[in-house]
Amino acid sequence: MVNGEDSVWTITTNPLASGFHYYYLIIDGYRFSDPASESFFGIGKMMSGIEIPAPDQEFYTPRNIPHGQVRKCYYIIQK
Repeated sequence: MVNGEDSVWTITTNPLASGFHYYYLIIDGYRFSDPASESFFGIGKMMSGIEIPAPDQEFYTPRNIPHGQVRKCYYIIQK
């Protein structure tokens, strides 16, 4: 990893295989989940994860289809 002039650490990896990959960071010998990533329960521990889309898989492609509705329902409990 490289610490930039703006104090942001960056890294460039080789291309990864398509699919879901777990990863973590090791800082001063301690293992951490990436705070800029979602956390997932993998291999029996909380870990960061990244999904690498497969270019030939249709389910990764955004489609213009109806997606339903979002509603809020409030209930008042009277005693």
